[in-house]
Amino acid sequence: MHYWLLGIWMWYASGQAPSSPRIIHTERDFVQALSENLKGTPYRYGGKTPAKGFDCSGFVHYVYGQLGYQLANSARYQFKESQVVDRTMVTVGDLIFFKGRNTANAWAGHVGIITRLDSHNIYFIHASTERGIVEGSLNEAYYAKRFLGFRRVITHERSTFTLQILQAKSYNWQEQKR
Repeated sequence: MHYWLLGIWMWYASGQAPSSPRIIHTERDFVQALSENLKGTPYRYGGKTPAKGFDCSGFVHYVYGQLGYQLANSARYQFKESQVVDRTMVTVGDLIFFKGRNTANAWAGHVGIITRLDSHNIYFIHASTERGIVEGSLNEAYYAKRFLGFRRVITHERSTFTLQILQAKSYNWQEQKR
């Protein structure tokens, strides 16, 4: 049952079938799964939907919006409205911020969603102007020199809430298709 709900919702939210079905237990699981499923979506300045493409803040806005979080449409304001997280406490679903192309500016100009961590690296999915939605790594020189910090949106897990959203959205999607 859970596989079916996730499959329907991932297809609805991203416009494509999920690459691999999985059971969603938490909001962080959902953020990770949807982010991964959106890889390959084209870049579009100011874009906020899978159909039209994403810029970095539009991607984050869209993914978290599917869970009911209302984030700003700018990396700079997403940085300000989310909670600071120490590097030792970073987890999947947290946000990673970078300076923009002008590294002289001290504010956030780029954002991604952390999707995996290992003992040597932090991986994130973000919107690349040239490659669309892709996975990046904090070990890449371009991002390492622009790194600003980590922030958290999900401060309290609402796992039952996630499944209720999945059920409601998959139901609405089915009704719209009739």
